[in-house]
Amino acid sequence: MSKTSAGYMQIDHRNSPGMPQEYCERFGLPVGKGSMVEMDVLQCGHCTQLLLRNPWRTRERAWCMFCDSYLCDSCDGIRREPDYQHITWRVVIQLVRSGEAQLLEGSTHGRPKLLFLK
Repeated sequence: MSKTSAGYMQIDHRNSPGMPQEYCERFGLPVGKGSMVEMDVLQCGHCTQLLLRNPWRTRERAWCMFCDSYLCDSCDGIRREPDYQHITWRVVIQLVRSGEAQLLEGSTHGRPKLLFLK
């Protein structure tokens, strides 16, 4: 992914009542009545979750030097665990589709559990 945008999002409430104030505050989006917001959309390189590039975020977005991609906060926390093994969700999909591995029950995007068959 090489630190690039995965897409673009626009929420336009210039001619609508907008979102409720508590919703705007919860998600940090200024899209009340009569407003519009435009943001880049990023994708986590490990779990493929979509991320909004929040212009008001004060801390840096995590980045993986192994796969050259942005990470969501969940995958950033997981990769800091002592027994972490680097594997992207795309590699997991390739292994399962090729028949080389089976995805085990209890797997999550950030913590895939694989049974290698070959």
